[in-house]
Amino acid sequence: MTELMKFDANNKATMSSREIAELTGKGHRHVLRDIDKLNEYYEKLTMPKCEQGFYTHERTGNQQHKEYFLTKIQTLDLMTGYSIELRIKVNRRWEELETKKQIPTTYKDALIALVAKIEETEQLALQVNNLETVLDIRLDWVSIIKIAQFNKVSEKAFDWHILKTKSKELGYEIKRAESVRYKYQNLYHLNVFRACYPKYNYNLK
Repeated sequence: MTELMKFDANNKATMSSREIAELTGKGHRHVLRDIDKLNEYYEKLTMPKCEQGFYTHERTGNQQHKEYFLTKIQTLDLMTGYSIELRIKVNRRWEELETKKQIPTTYKDALIALVAKIEETEQLALQVNNLETVLDIRLDWVSIIKIAQFNKVSEKAFDWHILKTKSKELGYEIKRAESVRYKYQNLYHLNVFRACYPKYNYNLK
């Protein structure tokens, strides 16, 4: 199959009207006609229209011919009026295009993906370090995760609703720390844990 995909200004994959014609078995001029009608509706609704482009062909002396490039949603809008069989063909092709986009195809893309992965790993490491620092400084305030790990029990043994209510009752602030697993973790004072769950060991020092 001819590879006619390109990316728009927002780096979103698009599908050429020529590829749609190839997939559906329709004449390209008929597909262009359908897209022209679709663009008329888009204009009335003040929505972005299908991007127009041009291609050349040796059989016509390299003359320029009109084509369109459609985003996925525009393609789905177009295919609404087509048969189920044709819609399935185009939908499966979109699945291939989106999968292909996720895999770096050039050395530059591979480097960009690698740098992004390294930055993500470094960010996670910083969050871990930050959480450990916060827990060291505020040793009297700990998370459910920390207490559960220290006592070697399930985190489900502790209910944050109960801890929150008891914190308010005893006048203890609930602190927060960044977390790798979640955006942040709540930290409750050890005295709150002791009041709610006296049977566990809180001798963390």
